[in-house]
Amino acid sequence: MKRTKIILLAAVAILTQSCATLLTGSYQRVNFKSNKDGVVYQNLKEIGKTNSDIRVKRSDMVKLYTIKSPGCPDTQLELPLSLNGAFLINVPFAFVGIGILTAYMDVSRGNQIKTNNTINVEVKNCID
Repeated sequence: MKRTKIILLAAVAILTQSCATLLTGSYQRVNFKSNKDGVVYQNLKEIGKTNSDIRVKRSDMVKLYTIKSPGCPDTQLELPLSLNGAFLINVPFAFVGIGILTAYMDVSRGNQIKTNNTINVEVKNCID
């Protein structure tokens, strides 16, 4: 009986998670490759440095990013977004009903999107 409860609890825990979250996680590592060293900001909050991997929450990928380098004007950009392939696993389960719930969970957490692992940023008009 105890073993059945554990299996049932594990099954519920897995089924209440969304496919994109389980397979790809809520975060993605992004590297802002730049010709100048600088600091990367996400809606005015510092999140890391250029030319290094930065852990970005998938739901925050829709925000505005700013690259600040000494002696250079700020460079602002939006990340190129695409559909996270793991999100499509929800589609066959929609006929059972659980797919609608898991798709909703992916969308509400922002896990249905992804971006490139490397974002090339050219900082221009610098005073050297």
